[in-house]
Amino acid sequence: MNQYLFLLPEITLFTLSCLLLFLKGKNELGLVSVLITFAVTFFSYTRTSVEILNGMLHISPFTQTVKLVILAFACIFFVQAVAVKQSYSKNFSVLVLLSLLGMLLSVSSSTLPSLYLAVELHSIGQYILACIKHKSIKSTEAGVKYTLLGTFMSAVMIYGISLIFTVSGDLSIKSLFVADNKIHSIGILLFISGLMFKIAAAPFHAWIGDIYEGSPTISTTFFAVLPKLSLIVVLVSLISNVEPIAYDESAYPIELMKNSQYLRNILFICGILSIAFGTFSAFGQKNIKRFIGFASITHVGYMLLGISNSASLSFGNPGIAYALVYSFTNLGILSVVLMLKDKHISSLKKLRCSNNLVALAFVLLLFSSAGVPPFIGFWSKAYIVKTLVETNHIPTALFSMLAGIISAFYYARIAKETYFINTTEQNTEASLRHNKLLSSVVILCALFSTFGFILLVY
Repeated sequence: MNQYLFLLPEITLFTLSCLLLFLKGKNELGLVSVLITFAVTFFSYTRTSVEILNGMLHISPFTQTVKLVILAFACIFFVQAVAVKQSYSKNFSVLVLLSLLGMLLSVSSSTLPSLYLAVELHSIGQYILACIKHKSIKSTEAGVKYTLLGTFMSAVMIYGISLIFTVSGDLSIKSLFVADNKIHSIGILLFISGLMFKIAAAPFHAWIGDIYEGSPTISTTFFAVLPKLSLIVVLVSLISNVEPIAYDESAYPIELMKNSQYLRNILFICGILSIAFGTFSAFGQKNIKRFIGFASITHVGYMLLGISNSASLSFGNPGIAYALVYSFTNLGILSVVLMLKDKHISSLKKLRCSNNLVALAFVLLLFSSAGVPPFIGFWSKAYIVKTLVETNHIPTALFSMLAGIISAFYYARIAKETYFINTTEQNTEASLRHNKLLSSVVILCALFSTFGFILLVY
């Protein structure tokens, strides 16, 4: 079979992106493009695993399924974009589609250069999306900060790759784990640090508040979901490559596999720091977008703890399972934020008077995000804790449970503002954008968060 047939989804998405560039495509055309790419990915699905382009990309049933999931979330995102009638730029859809192309390539990358280029492709689109609201000083500032910091961390990543290549003489993913000296270890640390910045994991998280607040809300919605999901899958793919059983001992001696534990330790430490910083940074936030940004650091921490203690390359991996639940929940929460004209948390009290059903759905999503039983967010956190206990990380399991209890308080504060405080204000209509599409997304995500645990039975 021609190897380019395995790249049909990426080729289709790139072609449609170019067409939209000339057509100055609207968000509706972006949605159609994603749906077409989803259909092409579905019908070109193959059960075989193959390496193409001289080993740069690895196509497998798992990576193809991940692409379908990413495209499904992208469809929901474009529904949100259509609903808010984004008008900041005629090239908004093109930027999102090209960024989406980078995500699809990143989950299939099997060499360090191809992974780096794919990550940069979707990062560049995000830099522009952050400052796409040209007339807003905050948006421009967010774009400049994001670009400068992102460019610096990209340089750190490429320097790490150069150190790894200098020692191992190889650029495949396996080159991360076939050498044993300090220079190689520094290279791994620098490379992983770049990826930690991209997902806003501590201690590379300080940018997230200003970027989330300053960017247009529709751009923030994109940052908060799709890049994190794709990069979590990338990290799981790295971990799945480091198991000694995956290699021939004569070619890759087991003593050199201690880099496997080294990588896991980096992710584990970043996970603990993310939970700690995220939990306490979210306290006292008055802007709902800043709150979501800092709260997402905590969620990334749970994902990293799940990844660092499991090498399962499947949706049963605790980190990937948590990322999926987080993505659904955040799409619903941010749909409510898109309805708000005032992003101050106190403005949420007007939501109940305006649309009681959406307010209730929003509260349910908050409870799920906080990890309150029986919502699916609780079960995803419980899965992480269970994995930590099984791998004898009892203190970390207790710490993550304590952090979850603490974070439940600030989620409860927002829930109280939204549903349990009666407002006497009369101009609730002026503070909200009523939209049936956004309301539908909120309600569907809330239903999944409430009854999604039923899927665990099957």
